Amino acid sequence: MPTFVPEMLDLKVHTWEEIAGAMCQSEVVHSIIVVLCFVPVLATLIWGTFWVFFITSVLAAGVESMFVIMQRYNRPRVIRMIEKERKGKA
Repeated sequence: MPTFVPEMLDLKVHTWEEIAGAMCQSEVVHSIIVVLCFVPVLATLIWGTFWVFFITSVLAAGVESMFVIMQRYNRPRVIRMIEKERKGKA
């Protein structure tokens, strides 16, 4: 999975639990960014070019949404790895 800081997801340094936590944090950050993508639409009050700001905001939110989806898609897999690791230690 692409990441800005690859060290955050390095299994040599972090446990599966820490990686799951980082994934949750990333999902929250990207979800906030999705909402903030629509702040530029407020600029239409000044410049009046609503569709330009709206279309670019929707596109930016779409890109950010992909990262939210990746986090949600991969989290169950990481949770399964945590459970598998715990069963192996028990």
